[in-house]
Amino acid sequence: MRKKLTTELDLDRLTILGKESMPSRKLETFPNHHPKRDYTVTMHSEEFTCVCPLTGQPDFAKIKIQYIPDKLILESKSSNSIYNLSAMKEHSMSM
Repeated sequence: MRKKLTTELDLDRLTILGKESMPSRKLETFPNHHPKRDYTVTMHSEEFTCVCPLTGQPDFAKIKIQYIPDKLILESKSSNSIYNLSAMKEHSMSM
């Protein structure tokens, strides 16, 4: 029998994935199964959207997140949960 790559314990921390949710500043994580091994996680999004706090108009950007995980890994869909943040896109990139 094949070992499951993702276990129920991996999913315990996730509160947004698989549910309808409003945009928020919450980024979700799950345990890294290989914390002693250095490897790079890269995520691309062509759909990053925030709202200009002055005009209320949408501001669009492409973003790339790249990091070497330690004990936790960023759940990729939770990075979309910050859509429609009321901030200049240049400021939201440094969150």
